[in-house]
Amino acid sequence: MTTPRPRPTAAVVLVIAAAVATGTMSALGRGTATAAPTCPDQRFVLVGYSQGADVVDNAIGISSVGAEVGGPIVATLPPQLDARIAAILLFGNPIRGIGKEVTGPYAERTFDVCNDNDPVCDPDGTDSNVHTRYAHHADAAAAFVTARI
Repeated sequence: MTTPRPRPTAAVVLVIAAAVATGTMSALGRGTATAAPTCPDQRFVLVGYSQGADVVDNAIGISSVGAEVGGPIVATLPPQLDARIAAILLFGNPIRGIGKEVTGPYAERTFDVCNDNDPVCDPDGTDSNVHTRYAHHADAAAAFVTARI
């Protein structure tokens, strides 16, 4: 049985966009201000599920505006960290629902999965229960990261 997913109202979209913006700023602040300078040889794996995938998308310079839980780019990773990003794991990535994907320098380092019929990332998706079922991708995601570290 599929559960129809209601579309968010304008007020909900603004709250979500603000949350994505806050999440992006917070993640970048921790990564660039703390971990990166303290551990100069550290490599990073960026991981995001659903709205968290929007945060990662925005942090690497891909706008999620127009996506189910999207928001504008408010900051991006500093260029000096690009080479230290070993892999990016995205699950239920909302930009896929608007026909976008990770491109450019991060494309080869990105594992981006969308379950069939997931309304957050599949433009034809109608079953909101599918959006909570990404655990079965864990082994493939781990293998992807292992091959890049």
